Amino acid sequence: MNNILGVINLNEKEDKIHKLTYNRPIASIPFAGRYRIIDFVLSNMVNSKIDKVFMFTRNKYRSLVDHIEHGRPWDLDRKNEGLFMFNPLINYYSNVRRGDMDIIRDYLDYIFYTKEEYIIICPSNMICTVNFRDVLKKHLEKKADITVVYKNIKESDEMFEDCDSIALDEDGMAIDLIRKKKQHNNVFMETFLMKRKLFIDLLNKKILGADHDLFKDTVFELKNNKNIYTYEYKGYLVCINSIKEYFGRSLDLLSEDTMDNLFHQTWPIFTKVKDEPPTIYQKNAVVENCLLAGGCCIEGEVYDSVIFRRVNIHDTASVKSCILMQNTTVEQGAVLEYAILDKNSRVSKNMVLKGTRDNPIVIEKGQII
Repeated sequence: MNNILGVINLNEKEDKIHKLTYNRPIASIPFAGRYRIIDFVLSNMVNSKIDKVFMFTRNKYRSLVDHIEHGRPWDLDRKNEGLFMFNPLINYYSNVRRGDMDIIRDYLDYIFYTKEEYIIICPSNMICTVNFRDVLKKHLEKKADITVVYKNIKESDEMFEDCDSIALDEDGMAIDLIRKKKQHNNVFMETFLMKRKLFIDLLNKKILGADHDLFKDTVFELKNNKNIYTYEYKGYLVCINSIKEYFGRSLDLLSEDTMDNLFHQTWPIFTKVKDEPPTIYQKNAVVENCLLAGGCCIEGEVYDSVIFRRVNIHDTASVKSCILMQNTTVEQGAVLEYAILDKNSRVSKNMVLKGTRDNPIVIEKGQII
């Protein structure tokens, strides 16, 4: 696996989750009490024994740099190999959303001079525990030019309604890319495996059909010229691409079965370590079915919620089915139901905020309500 270069492509649309991405990319959004979304794909690569990772950001990457630093939690802070973060070039920066083909091409020299034979490209917003060693094995067995990863879901599953899908034949070869909002069972995880030389040729548009702005469009344009096979992933998968999905999938973590599916002893999820003291539960505190990180002080009532580090919930306050991120405060008498409080926000005394599971109230970072 040290013959594979890992590439994390952060060219993800944020139009349905912009209230949480005003100051950060999707990759930096806090998740599951103590993690960031980027932790999962990085951990997948490290657990798959990939020791060189290129990350291509778009903008608003300061929080990502602060969280990842030199890659130490993932054992990627190395003198050789390790983690490399490529930020947008100043001369080309604009508010116009550029395709990922152009963004990666800006740093083509770095890819050209690496020694790895294969390259795997992943997004950050697909939270899963995919083993890339298995993907490579399937790729070699099929003698594929390109292997793409998908998950088969039930027809009634609405969790992936904004994701693309893949049509494939009986032999597992990809036939076509099916665009969003067209019901299909095979959710495309936007993960590709191919030889590095082929990847460079695609970026340089040296192959017939390689003339799109988006990398996935370029790949599927080659379906008549290249053998594009598929790998079926059968584990836990969620896609964080909207407020609704972020909220729903976060509350799903309160289920023991969901936690067991995502967190395995043999497949650890690494993150930046914070040395926090244990959470304090005061005399009148009531906490039921919650996921709590360290450093909190709970005096009020909390039910069915995900609570991040250093959250203060004062006495007589009530929190039900909420997500409270780092350093938030809920003052006396406040009532919260189906709400997301971003970092450093505060809810004043006796304030009442009530949303729904499909449409939660979102308090943006640093706001006082």
